[in-house]
Amino acid sequence: MTDTSTPDDTPTDVDLEELQAEIDRLAEQVIVPGIRHRPHVPRQVNPDAGYMFWRWNGELGCYDYLATERGELVIDRHTSSRSELIEWIICDVAHDVAVSYEVGHRRPAEDSRRQQFALWVELMTRVSPQWGEHTGAKVREFLAVSPYSDGQPVD
Repeated sequence: MTDTSTPDDTPTDVDLEELQAEIDRLAEQVIVPGIRHRPHVPRQVNPDAGYMFWRWNGELGCYDYLATERGELVIDRHTSSRSELIEWIICDVAHDVAVSYEVGHRRPAEDSRRQQFALWVELMTRVSPQWGEHTGAKVREFLAVSPYSDGQPVD
């Protein structure tokens, strides 16, 4: 006899719809006036254009957070944590918002990342102080490798 049961932690279609609704709700919290375009909010559909999407991977028992371009996998992340998936998604949406805002509000002779990073951390903190801390740590890692270069010409 074959066991056809599913693990207790396997999300149902309703669970996945509720997850998307939560992602959409949190994404709205990081949208700010003055951005040049509305950010892409990942869904369960693969747009195959380098945009992120997510899905439940029943074989591995985890969520996949992926991007493909022209049929080639370009980003491939996995987590069994619903909250970690949501954080990844909202982090990407908030980053997109921060970049779009900076482009429309560029300050001459200032490294564009100053505004981008500050707004990115602010937006993530708005959703969750812990997520803001995680994002701040990412920013510090970036800057340790590539410090701000105010007044430098942009290539």
